[in-house]
Amino acid sequence: MEGIRALLEECIGIGFFDPSDIDHRFSFVCAVEERVVGVVLATLRPYAAMRDFYRDKAALVHWGVDPEPDVAGHIREVAVLPEFRRASMATRLLARSEATLGDSGAAFFVANAWIRHDTLKSPGAHLLEGRGYQAMGDIPGFFQLVGAGADVVCPACQDSPCACGARAFVKDTRASGAERGVPESTDVQA
Repeated sequence: MEGIRALLEECIGIGFFDPSDIDHRFSFVCAVEERVVGVVLATLRPYAAMRDFYRDKAALVHWGVDPEPDVAGHIREVAVLPEFRRASMATRLLARSEATLGDSGAAFFVANAWIRHDTLKSPGAHLLEGRGYQAMGDIPGFFQLVGAGADVVCPACQDSPCACGARAFVKDTRASGAERGVPESTDVQA
């Protein structure tokens, strides 16, 4: 648990990690010499709850999902230490999580990518788009909307309170027949 906390604090920000975000069925780590260097935190949620959250918080009314699924895979976090990036680790972690979520009935996935308020860049968008996610809209001031307190330091701008937003992404594998599988050379650990 402390290895995950340390990784997320380095990559995402101090005060953001909540151990209740870890659903051991769908969350995975990659470790090098017993050091956690990559993580994906994910869970299975009722689709209606995810839909309502985004409609209420982000005014994203068009999801393009018909019929609505019962459950959605919620990708909470994907993070890899800077020195281990560009080695497909995040892609493999995300694919592994999607596959296990899919085995539990999810064919629809929801994720967010942070948008820095100063540059309007979203470093995580490329990863999600590469796995077939589609951007559904931007959520200004996302940290404040999800109730992050004054003790939380923004993962992107390092400000508190944060002014950064998030880009909401969805992936519906029912409509596209998209592959959920894990790439063959994966070394992630449950």
